[in-house]
Amino acid sequence: MTEPEAHDIFLKWVKVFQEVREEKPTNTVDSEADKIIQLQEESEPENSKSNLKPTLIEVLQNLSPTGFEYLCGRLLREYDFENIEITQRSHDGGIDGYATLKLNPFVNLSVFFQCKKYQGTVPTEKVQAFIGVMETNKRSVEKGLIITTGSFAKAALDIEKNNIKLELIDGDKLVEMFEKVELGVTPKTIYEPNMTFFEQYREKKNDPLTKNI
Repeated sequence: MTEPEAHDIFLKWVKVFQEVREEKPTNTVDSEADKIIQLQEESEPENSKSNLKPTLIEVLQNLSPTGFEYLCGRLLREYDFENIEITQRSHDGGIDGYATLKLNPFVNLSVFFQCKKYQGTVPTEKVQAFIGVMETNKRSVEKGLIITTGSFAKAALDIEKNNIKLELIDGDKLVEMFEKVELGVTPKTIYEPNMTFFEQYREKKNDPLTKNI
């Protein structure tokens, strides 16, 4: 592929992401998330090679903040959460959504979730602020989720260990969650050469006495 062709592919993806950012949010988690997933699946450059396609984490990082919130809501639905609500209200103190998880016929688990579209590390003070919001919010919950495309500092992970109500989901774990339910991704089989097998043939020379394979 020539450099101009690669540049054209890059410009096409830029246009795709711009269109996602300009989308006005709808009233349902599924409809908004479906638009994002469909756009990802249908707008891939036809002539691009696999190594030029953006990774899943890059796609997530280039969504609009609202689009990422709706997509996280859709992901929670895939993991059996119900009553998912995207707040879209600034006075909720950083809470992006609410959801419930039915553990059994008698017990429901209510959660807050916050979505952070980061490429780097989420500041630990953001995690501390989220805990404060959970403790003071008028809607009591059993669990708080912070979902990010970035990572968390060790201090934040230590906070998580000492707070049973807090769950931190970084970019690596987020990708695994998408892949596990195959949401917005297509599984592919990759074959890698077994070098041990081919080694016996690498230096093999013609031997007229040996005819059997």
